[in-house]
Amino acid sequence: SKKGGGDAHHNEEKKHTHSGPLKVVLFGPPASGKGTQAAYLKSKFGLVHISTGDLLRDEAKKDTPEAKKLKETMDSGALVPDDTVIALTKKELSAPHTQKSGWLLDGFPRTPAQAEKMFLGPSGDPPTFAVIMNVPYDVLKDRIIYRRIDPVTKNVYNIKKDTNIPKDVQSRLIQRGDDTEEALGKRVKTYDEMLGGIKGVLSKLPDCHVMEINAGPLTPDQISKEIQTKLDSVMKRPDTKKDDKVHHDDKKKDDKDHGAPAHAESKKGGSDAHHNEE
Repeated sequence: SKKGGGDAHHNEEKKHTHSGPLKVVLFGPPASGKGTQAAYLKSKFGLVHISTGDLLRDEAKKDTPEAKKLKETMDSGALVPDDTVIALTKKELSAPHTQKSGWLLDGFPRTPAQAEKMFLGPSGDPPTFAVIMNVPYDVLKDRIIYRRIDPVTKNVYNIKKDTNIPKDVQSRLIQRGDDTEEALGKRVKTYDEMLGGIKGVLSKLPDCHVMEINAGPLTPDQISKEIQTKLDSVMKRPDTKKDDKVHHDDKKKDDKDHGAPAHAESKKGGSDAHHNEE
């Protein structure tokens, strides 16, 4: 986000060692590199990568009245209600193969209200590990406005930094309609407004380890290494109730010092089918 963020150790471990399948959620503004890290974590740990966009599209193909209504909503470009997205996501999270392998959510939930419905209460399925990728706005802008896509190979290029793009490829590169500074500004503003409240929800999860990375100056491999190092430390920490309480209190103080509210008003509305396709 605009102000950058903490380093890889911004949130000191407040909780006990994790055991069992990993449940990971990734947060970050547009073009922060969430997709790259999601692919790494999925491959490294054999996690089920859940895309709410894919879930919605698959559901809309079914021959039921509800599915037809969902398809109409999506085709019109309107937001799909939160309850629909959350119900589909929870169903996938609770599937036996997902519970056995562990899961990964990338860019969802997007609002504090969604996070509460997903993770809190008797029906919640909270993550065991949350990664928040902080990237300065100027870095995001360079990634977005110079981003081009090869429609043939689907390869992504940055015409400012990639100096060896073949001439035949250069001639066919296209720019996504929303890869503009104006669109980016709106999306980053929304993300920044929601993040404080989402952190507040995460702070209520006693078994969720939260990690913030200043990802702007790092390469994708360096970010992956930071995440791996943190995961290793989480998996090895001794499990003590005293440790749990002390670090949980530290996290509350840390949130207060950094101005992260325990709650934040969330705009109503829901999610669209393309929300985590950067």
